[in-house]
Amino acid sequence: MSDSSSKFVSLKFQVAGAFAFVASFIVLVFSLVIYFWSSDRQERYLVSEYSKFNTNFEQLVSMTSDHLVDMADQVMLLASIRKDDLSVHTVEWPESVASALEVHWENLNLFGEIDSMVLMDARGKVLIKRGVADNTPIDELLSWVPNKSRPQSLIYCSDDCRIYLGVPVLVKGDNRYILVITQSISDVISTMQRSFNVELALALRQSKRSYLGQLANWNVGLMSSTSKQVVQDVLENANLIYRLDQILAGGQVVTSGNQSWVLWAKEITSSGDILLIASDVSEEQKSNENLMLFALAFALGSGVFAVFVGVGLLWRPVNRIALHSSTLPLLADGEYEKVRQRLHNMHSGYRNEVDQLDSVTIDLSRRLEFLSREVELRTGELERLAMYDTLTHLPNRSLFIHELREAIQSIEDGKGECVGLLFIDLDAFKRINETLGHMVGDSLLVQVSRNLSALISETDTLCRLGGDEFAVICRDLPSEEALYGLLNQILVTFRQPLEIDGRKLTVTASIGVVCSSDAQMSPEDLTRRADMALYSAKDEGRNSFHFFNEQMLVDISESLELESELQRAFDQEEFCLFLQPKFNLKTGELDGFEALVRWRHPERGLVMPNYFISTMEEGDLIFQLGRWVINRGVSIIKGLEQAGLGRFKLAVNLSARQFCDEELIDHLKSALDGLPGERLELEITENVLINNSDFAALMMGKARELGITVALDDFGTGYSSLSYLRELPVDVVKLDRSFIDPTDRNKQSRHIVQSVIDLAHKLDKKVVAEGIETAEHLKFLQDSSCDSAQGFLLSRPIDEEDLPDLLAAGNMLKAAQKHIKGQ
Repeated sequence: MSDSSSKFVSLKFQVAGAFAFVASFIVLVFSLVIYFWSSDRQERYLVSEYSKFNTNFEQLVSMTSDHLVDMADQVMLLASIRKDDLSVHTVEWPESVASALEVHWENLNLFGEIDSMVLMDARGKVLIKRGVADNTPIDELLSWVPNKSRPQSLIYCSDDCRIYLGVPVLVKGDNRYILVITQSISDVISTMQRSFNVELALALRQSKRSYLGQLANWNVGLMSSTSKQVVQDVLENANLIYRLDQILAGGQVVTSGNQSWVLWAKEITSSGDILLIASDVSEEQKSNENLMLFALAFALGSGVFAVFVGVGLLWRPVNRIALHSSTLPLLADGEYEKVRQRLHNMHSGYRNEVDQLDSVTIDLSRRLEFLSREVELRTGELERLAMYDTLTHLPNRSLFIHELREAIQSIEDGKGECVGLLFIDLDAFKRINETLGHMVGDSLLVQVSRNLSALISETDTLCRLGGDEFAVICRDLPSEEALYGLLNQILVTFRQPLEIDGRKLTVTASIGVVCSSDAQMSPEDLTRRADMALYSAKDEGRNSFHFFNEQMLVDISESLELESELQRAFDQEEFCLFLQPKFNLKTGELDGFEALVRWRHPERGLVMPNYFISTMEEGDLIFQLGRWVINRGVSIIKGLEQAGLGRFKLAVNLSARQFCDEELIDHLKSALDGLPGERLELEITENVLINNSDFAALMMGKARELGITVALDDFGTGYSSLSYLRELPVDVVKLDRSFIDPTDRNKQSRHIVQSVIDLAHKLDKKVVAEGIETAEHLKFLQDSSCDSAQGFLLSRPIDEEDLPDLLAAGNMLKAAQKHIKGQ
């Protein structure tokens, strides 16, 4: 589905834009590469040139120093003195030097280019001085030349920059002299200027005196230069653009007029005086710029060419894709033939992915056309499957809600007086499925649907809600009494045997009925009320019908309120146990107790379990209660033993849901907590076995592994009891009071009880009788070899708070033993 809020941009423009972007990106990258390459090339050029100038300057200074050493040797020769053969009268040697200088100074000054010469003794006293020389460099040479064995030189600038050479002289008699010779470095500068075609200038740090001007920002004064106008223009521009430390760190490009210069600086004295070197790089810069312009033009031309070539190659496929964008919506409109006409003749001499897309689209149009026809054919069938039951072909639950809503709507429109709703549920249908199989069950449901369809009128609707549940919607009823005839016919029909696969089956039904003339009643509320009535019919014994009444809502409300009160009772610890003693009929000893739960209601007083157990069974509170009874009962038994009142066994009743709880065994392990398992007995009814005998047998086995015994409670009130005794691991059989009560007046009842006791003993099971209320009951059970008994004759249930005192007094046990011993 297209988004109307987004703008449409043709794929053609997108492709062209994409190529233009790629080309621009390539040009940008290429430009950056050229820029950084050019910058690196220029940087390497500057470093190389500076290294060359620096090396040449050092070499020239060294050559000048060597030349001055030669001049010192000539002076000593002129004085006819050699270092290794001096006259013993060394006091004459300075006079000889002075005499030689007097004669030859002009020649030395002219041809040796010597500016000055000073002879000093070891204490620094000037003996001879010719020419002009500063004392500062002489003092520095005097401080360290005597300690050296060879000449030392330095450069010093004042009004001019000169090389000062100090030559140590040792004559016989251990007399030391120092000969200092100076020469201007102008020759060094001239040689560098001629060799490298550069312009040079000398600048003194913090010098107020200068011949060529001050460079204020650098705080230097210009003393000399090889080209005054060029160097001044270059230096004045550089002084405004760069700091001196930038010039000293590396060459910097300075533009002067139409020329480009590179300016370097080298410190030549210890006080920071500098030699400035300016090299004309105009040709180099122009060459570099031309190279960059050519590379950029080439990159730009290549990018434009790539855009035109790429767009040209993709223009036809893009046009065909655009055709697809306008053709594909025709598939949704079902115009399959038009799609095939548009795409049929679009192929060229070679095939590509777009051609494959054409073929796939054409094939898709044929498939969709076929599927569209199939959908039209099957839509009706699918609608029928969605709204009707596949087995009975009756309306299903979805259509039932629709029909019921229309029936209620007819009341609002004044078309009907009353709507009746019948919920019909087959009794014991699950047993038929389990014993005879689902095939027989399905056949039975089909036959039942046919019989029901024959009973209802044309205005009524019969539906199958699922499983064995049916519903009948009755329209236009004058009153609910009009339904009685239909209900009786349904019950009579169900009582007739049905022949299914050669078998005659008789099934009954429970019917819940609700009749309403309220047009505001929702289908859900009407369905809920019919369901309540159905459960009432089942509770009343099945095979009957029951009309909904308002008391059912009251009962449900009370049930919900009771459930809330029960939860509060747990929170407030209002539950307690009463212990029903069990006595051995042979020895008269107290065997143990049966735990009976009671509710100490703050307003109603002591409430019996028959008032609240059924409500708990409907929810999950029954599990909470079961765990509480086990924990509390075990705690009481442990407390009695710790108080020295005896070791007793506790019997706990469990409902079917409690016994089938998967967490039951883990809870029993936790509750026992050191108490032997044989001190606990679980009492279950036959309902546990009926609902899930396999799982019940598994739970019994796990309980017996813990040492816990299992008792079958209310024995004889269910069915197939004897088969359970044979097949399941039951340890104790408890005879229901309904068997015990008539034994004192009914001979047949006595025979039945006697037979059950004998059978249980032969199966190695103990027998406990409950409901012993008369001495005749007790005497009969003793004569019948019953193992244990409990009942009001022997003892009533005892409050857990009173039990320790009663056991300690012993009155309860003595009273019971008197009855057992027939006293």
